[in-house]
Amino acid sequence: MHPIVKLTTATLLAAPVLVGVAAARRALPAGLNVSGRVHTGQVRLLVDLTYRADGQSISDQQIFDAVEQLIDRAERFLVLDMFLFNADYSQPAGTYPALAQRLTDALLAKRADAPNVAIVLITDPMNTFYGSTPQPHFEALRTAGVQVMETNLEPLRDSHPLYSSFYRTYLRHLPELPGVLPNPLAPSAPKVSLGSYLRLLNFKANHRKVAINEYEAVVSSANPHDASAPNNNLGFWGTGPVLADLVASEAAVYRLSGGDPAVFERFASWLALDSETGEDAAAAGSAQVQLVTETGIRDAALKMLAGAGCGDRVLLGMFYLSERSIISALKGAAARGAQVQVILDQNIDAFGRRKTGLPGKPVAAELVKAEVEVRWYETHGEQFHPKYLAVFTPGQCQILAGSGNFTRRNVSGFNLETSLRVQVPESSPLAEEFAAMWQVIWTNDAGAPALFTVDYAVHPASTGLRGVLQNFAYRAQEASGVSTF
Repeated sequence: MHPIVKLTTATLLAAPVLVGVAAARRALPAGLNVSGRVHTGQVRLLVDLTYRADGQSISDQQIFDAVEQLIDRAERFLVLDMFLFNADYSQPAGTYPALAQRLTDALLAKRADAPNVAIVLITDPMNTFYGSTPQPHFEALRTAGVQVMETNLEPLRDSHPLYSSFYRTYLRHLPELPGVLPNPLAPSAPKVSLGSYLRLLNFKANHRKVAINEYEAVVSSANPHDASAPNNNLGFWGTGPVLADLVASEAAVYRLSGGDPAVFERFASWLALDSETGEDAAAAGSAQVQLVTETGIRDAALKMLAGAGCGDRVLLGMFYLSERSIISALKGAAARGAQVQVILDQNIDAFGRRKTGLPGKPVAAELVKAEVEVRWYETHGEQFHPKYLAVFTPGQCQILAGSGNFTRRNVSGFNLETSLRVQVPESSPLAEEFAAMWQVIWTNDAGAPALFTVDYAVHPASTGLRGVLQNFAYRAQEASGVSTF
């Protein structure tokens, strides 16, 4: 081979390595990876449950009722940061409730009734399949004067460095071609471009689910996405000084996406941090509240678990559980004598598509072996989608909940995530409500025939060679970032 060809080839291969190393070492933009101050505020639990009773599917949904009330009560500004906000899915039209249109209509009604209220919607580029397809809900909102901003994901760290190093070096510079490929989210939707698929394969996202006005906020695990409408979710409604931290955190996402910093400076100046508003405040109780985002979520979870020991209760409800340090901490709490109970989704359903059971099945098997009590939420097409950890110690209850699954991508500084850590007395209404909810879904004792969860043994992980291969696949995907979780 000619020396010039050798040098050129070596340079072409070395460039992505150098780019990948630089991207892996980069810090997240300012204002992310937050572990905020602990504030006093009013907090109320929000729960979405779907379950079976008498052969029928029953849904009791609270989160978007609270979001709609928050929209209605806004007097100066609204900020919504929502991961999935669309009606796209692979099933026939009308299969799911029109949740995206419901939230769109609420925002349009607010714009019509109160045109002076500033409204900002921040969302993930997944909704337009990375720029390939217009999203009708967003176009209607923009026409009405709502600022809709798709998050710029480029400044975030690369969760899939083997691919992203080549993407950053070469693939992102390719010309944008016409859409000729099927949309994987909705096969009947318009065709999408190759460039959109190339952007998808970076596996990064703004995964937050937040709504804020000057008086209150809702932080949850629920998406305004039609196919997600039946999902089980959990969140918090709250007021108080934590609102300032939430606004600052959203300002960071707005800035990295090209927004004018002055917009959120105005929003911060309009906050009413000591207000109590409406029936929600009357039903809420005083709590210690801390904002945690990105790696702050993992740090909070590890701290909560490190303090759990003999006589304490650890309760975890999670869609995706795969982050190794948190799994080790759960097993450690059980080894110290804490009662550790875990409810997981089987990770087999995704909006009408069948999945592999990763990471749920091998992780559940590992926990059961460590004498952690595990039950599956018995879903029927929907997902058990919350992301919460609760630790009950004598006289005290801590609950961590929000958008962050306990996975490498979600809580190790790759995705954008928002959760709240709430601490209340064990005898408080919030703690008692959470404990009662857990008891119902753990024991299926709802006062009437109902099915929420089943024992791990009903849907055990594979054993033998198949189990070994499944566990290897989970570990490899978690470590490399080549996964959907």
